[in-house]
Amino acid sequence: MSSTCVVIDVPLTIGSRSVMGGLALVLLLIAEFALSTIVFGNSIIDHLRSYSSLPHALGLVGQFAFGLFPVIQIGRSPKADFAMPSALDPFIANPDVRERFSITVRAPAGIVYKVASEFDMQSLVLVKVIFWLRAKLLGSTPRARPAPGLFAEMKSLGWGCLIEREDGLFVAGAVCQPWQADVVFTPIPPDQFSSFLVPANVKIAWTIATDQISPGETRLITETRAVATDAATRRRFLRYWRWARFGIIPIRWVLLLAIRRASERQWRAEC
Repeated sequence: MSSTCVVIDVPLTIGSRSVMGGLALVLLLIAEFALSTIVFGNSIIDHLRSYSSLPHALGLVGQFAFGLFPVIQIGRSPKADFAMPSALDPFIANPDVRERFSITVRAPAGIVYKVASEFDMQSLVLVKVIFWLRAKLLGSTPRARPAPGLFAEMKSLGWGCLIEREDGLFVAGAVCQPWQADVVFTPIPPDQFSSFLVPANVKIAWTIATDQISPGETRLITETRAVATDAATRRRFLRYWRWARFGIIPIRWVLLLAIRRASERQWRAEC
């Protein structure tokens, strides 16, 4: 018996990957609509109204996340990149979870880094929706909006600064229990971060970095690593990550795209 595998080589461009993801999303929505109206006998209005309930809203967000994954893969760094030295190596050398994304920005590194540091992450609709859904799903308590600007906001939430360099590198880290409804981030001093082993915690560190390719072109990179401090916590964290990543990964990618747009707009205005 022989089998045939058909591989469709879609170019790694935003346009091509957006069409691919959009088509997959449309087909998925059509299939859901047909199942709802033909099999279960719902009217079009009833089907649309169903999205106002939390379970159906969560399903819809999951479908949009599914449609975003072909675009997300553009920014996922190849395996060769993971073998390269990273600013996170001294803090989490052997992570349980590791994600790295990069994108090319047509603007100088100084502008890109400044825009990234001051960017308002919650100005993005998708980010607000994902945060709202997480709060509804886990029963989080609403709290006052922290300081504006990406770096300032993260620090006000409890993230500690492990490295901050004006030449384009910011590394933040904290310990927490990310599956909790109201996550408490506890900063750890840089010289104690790698050796911190208090049980029932997850250490998380992430970066925003810029790499100047040419005077008018920059590589914007974000990497996140997480490691549990004991085996039981690791199992619990990985169970949480299986579903949480469908919100976390789209946030990272949408954030990079938004920073790129803002950086290129500012660079054009200064030219």
